[in-house]
Amino acid sequence: MGAIMNKDELLKQKEVLQAELNRLEELIKREDEPAYYVPKMGEAYFYIDDEGDVCSGVWEGMKTDEFRQEFGNCYKTYTEAKYDRDIQKDSVKLQRLALTLNKGEKIDWKNIKQPKYGLVYAYYVEQIRQQHCYNVEDKNMYCLSSEYLNEAIKLFGEERLKEILTYQRY
Repeated sequence: MGAIMNKDELLKQKEVLQAELNRLEELIKREDEPAYYVPKMGEAYFYIDDEGDVCSGVWEGMKTDEFRQEFGNCYKTYTEAKYDRDIQKDSVKLQRLALTLNKGEKIDWKNIKQPKYGLVYAYYVEQIRQQHCYNVEDKNMYCLSSEYLNEAIKLFGEERLKEILTYQRY
Protein backbone atom coordinates (compact mmCIF):
# COMPACT_ATOMS: atom_id res chain seq x y z
CA MET A 1 0.00 0.00 0.00
CA GLY A 2 1.26 3.52 -0.80
CA ALA A 3 2.47 5.95 1.81
CA ILE A 4 -0.12 8.28 3.31
CA MET A 5 0.33 11.87 2.13
CA ASN A 6 0.18 14.85 4.42
CA LYS A 7 -2.06 17.85 3.69
CA ASP A 8 0.65 19.84 1.87
CA GLU A 9 1.45 16.90 -0.40
CA LEU A 10 -2.25 16.40 -1.11
CA LEU A 11 -2.70 20.09 -1.98
CA LYS A 12 0.35 19.96 -4.25
CA GLN A 13 -1.03 16.84 -5.98
CA LYS A 14 -4.42 18.56 -6.34
CA GLU A 15 -2.68 21.55 -7.96
CA VAL A 16 -0.89 19.27 -10.45
CA LEU A 17 -4.11 17.42 -11.28
CA GLN A 18 -6.05 20.70 -11.67
CA ALA A 19 -3.42 22.02 -14.10
CA GLU A 20 -3.73 18.82 -16.15
CA LEU A 21 -7.53 19.06 -16.06
CA ASN A 22 -7.34 22.69 -17.29
CA ARG A 23 -5.00 21.64 -20.10
CA LEU A 24 -7.37 18.85 -21.18
CA GLU A 25 -10.37 21.18 -21.07
CA GLU A 26 -8.51 23.65 -23.31
CA LEU A 27 -7.72 20.87 -25.80
CA ILE A 28 -11.38 19.81 -25.85
CA LYS A 29 -12.43 23.44 -26.38
CA ARG A 30 -10.00 23.76 -29.32
CA GLU A 31 -11.41 20.59 -30.90
CA ASP A 32 -14.90 22.10 -30.79
CA GLU A 33 -13.81 25.36 -32.45
CA PRO A 34 -13.41 25.58 -36.23
CA ALA A 35 -9.87 25.85 -37.59
CA TYR A 36 -10.85 29.11 -39.32
CA TYR A 37 -12.11 32.39 -37.93
CA VAL A 38 -15.80 32.56 -37.04
CA PRO A 39 -16.89 35.62 -35.06
CA LYS A 40 -18.87 35.01 -31.90
CA MET A 41 -22.28 36.57 -31.30
CA GLY A 42 -21.86 40.31 -30.68
CA GLU A 43 -18.19 40.27 -31.73
CA ALA A 44 -16.87 42.92 -34.12
CA TYR A 45 -15.29 41.62 -37.32
CA PHE A 46 -14.02 43.02 -40.62
CA TYR A 47 -15.08 42.30 -44.17
CA ILE A 48 -14.49 43.58 -47.70
CA ASP A 49 -17.48 45.33 -49.27
CA ASP A 50 -18.56 45.43 -52.93
CA GLU A 51 -16.23 48.35 -53.67
CA GLY A 52 -13.18 46.76 -52.07
CA ASP A 53 -13.27 48.82 -48.90
CA VAL A 54 -12.51 47.17 -45.58
CA CYS A 55 -15.51 47.63 -43.29
CA SER A 56 -16.41 46.48 -39.82
CA GLY A 57 -19.56 44.82 -38.62
CA VAL A 58 -20.90 43.11 -35.54
CA TRP A 59 -21.73 39.42 -35.79
CA GLU A 60 -25.44 38.99 -35.21
CA GLY A 61 -25.91 35.66 -36.97
CA MET A 62 -27.88 37.38 -39.73
CA LYS A 63 -27.95 36.04 -43.31
CA THR A 64 -25.50 38.78 -44.33
CA ASP A 65 -23.05 37.65 -41.64
CA GLU A 66 -23.44 34.01 -42.66
CA PHE A 67 -22.94 34.82 -46.37
CA ARG A 68 -19.73 36.70 -45.57
CA GLN A 69 -18.51 33.77 -43.49
CA GLU A 70 -19.41 31.27 -46.19
CA PHE A 71 -17.35 33.19 -48.77
CA GLY A 72 -14.37 33.64 -46.45
CA ASN A 73 -15.10 37.32 -45.99
CA CYS A 74 -14.80 37.52 -42.19
CA TYR A 75 -11.57 38.74 -40.66
CA LYS A 76 -10.49 39.20 -37.07
CA THR A 77 -8.49 42.37 -37.82
CA TYR A 78 -8.52 45.24 -40.28
CA THR A 79 -4.95 44.33 -41.30
CA GLU A 80 -5.92 40.74 -42.22
CA ALA A 81 -8.83 41.97 -44.33
CA LYS A 82 -6.73 44.58 -46.12
CA TYR A 83 -3.91 42.12 -46.82
CA ASP A 84 -6.33 39.49 -48.17
CA ARG A 85 -8.03 42.12 -50.34
CA ASP A 86 -4.70 43.33 -51.75
CA ILE A 87 -3.53 39.77 -52.48
CA GLN A 88 -6.83 39.04 -54.24
CA LYS A 89 -6.53 42.18 -56.37
CA ASP A 90 -2.95 41.33 -57.35
CA SER A 91 -3.89 37.70 -58.08
CA VAL A 92 -6.51 38.97 -60.52
CA LYS A 93 -3.86 41.24 -62.12
CA LEU A 94 -1.57 38.21 -62.48
CA GLN A 95 -4.36 36.17 -64.07
CA ARG A 96 -5.18 39.04 -66.43
CA LEU A 97 -1.51 39.34 -67.36
CA ALA A 98 -1.59 35.67 -68.37
CA LEU A 99 -4.75 36.22 -70.43
CA THR A 100 -3.20 39.25 -72.12
CA LEU A 101 -0.01 37.34 -72.94
CA ASN A 102 -2.11 34.43 -74.25
CA LYS A 103 -3.54 36.84 -76.88
CA GLY A 104 -6.92 35.12 -76.92
CA GLU A 105 -5.50 31.61 -77.29
CA LYS A 106 -7.05 29.15 -74.85
CA ILE A 107 -5.07 26.68 -72.79
CA ASP A 108 -5.69 23.17 -74.08
CA TRP A 109 -4.62 20.68 -71.43
CA LYS A 110 -5.15 17.79 -73.85
CA ASN A 111 -2.58 19.25 -76.26
CA ILE A 112 0.80 18.24 -74.84
CA LYS A 113 2.62 20.17 -77.60
CA GLN A 114 1.12 23.49 -76.51
CA PRO A 115 3.63 25.10 -74.13
CA LYS A 116 2.13 26.06 -70.78
CA TYR A 117 3.92 27.91 -68.02
CA GLY A 118 3.19 28.25 -64.34
CA LEU A 119 4.80 30.47 -61.75
CA VAL A 120 5.86 28.91 -58.47
CA TYR A 121 7.95 29.87 -55.50
CA ALA A 122 10.57 27.18 -54.90
CA TYR A 123 11.11 27.26 -51.14
CA TYR A 124 14.17 25.03 -51.20
CA VAL A 125 16.13 27.59 -53.25
CA GLU A 126 14.08 30.63 -52.19
CA GLN A 127 13.40 31.61 -55.77
CA ILE A 128 10.47 32.34 -58.06
CA ARG A 129 10.49 29.98 -60.99
CA GLN A 130 8.62 29.52 -64.20
CA GLN A 131 8.02 25.90 -65.03
CA HIS A 132 6.61 23.97 -67.94
CA CYS A 133 3.27 22.51 -66.95
CA TYR A 134 1.56 19.44 -68.30
CA ASN A 135 -1.09 19.11 -65.60
CA VAL A 136 -3.23 21.51 -63.66
CA GLU A 137 -1.78 21.97 -60.20
CA ASP A 138 -3.70 23.41 -57.30
CA LYS A 139 -3.62 27.19 -56.86
CA ASN A 140 -1.43 27.87 -59.85
CA MET A 141 -1.88 30.38 -62.65
CA TYR A 142 -0.97 29.43 -66.18
CA CYS A 143 0.15 31.22 -69.29
CA LEU A 144 1.12 30.24 -72.83
CA SER A 145 3.94 32.80 -73.07
CA SER A 146 7.49 32.07 -72.00
CA GLU A 147 7.66 35.75 -70.96
CA TYR A 148 5.16 35.24 -68.14
CA LEU A 149 7.73 35.37 -65.34
CA ASN A 150 9.60 38.39 -66.72
CA GLU A 151 6.39 40.33 -67.27
CA ALA A 152 5.08 39.40 -63.81
CA ILE A 153 8.29 40.64 -62.19
CA LYS A 154 8.03 43.90 -64.16
CA LEU A 155 4.44 44.31 -62.99
CA PHE A 156 4.90 43.48 -59.29
CA GLY A 157 8.59 43.23 -58.42
CA GLU A 158 10.04 40.01 -57.03
CA GLU A 159 9.04 40.50 -53.38
CA ARG A 160 5.39 41.19 -54.11
CA LEU A 161 5.22 38.36 -56.64
CA LYS A 162 6.61 36.03 -53.97
CA GLU A 163 3.88 37.19 -51.56
CA ILE A 164 1.20 36.51 -54.17
CA LEU A 165 2.54 33.06 -55.02
CA THR A 166 3.00 31.97 -51.41
CA TYR A 167 -0.13 33.44 -49.88
CA GLN A 168 -2.15 31.09 -47.72
CA ARG A 169 -4.94 32.49 -45.64
CA TYR A 170 -5.38 29.42 -43.47
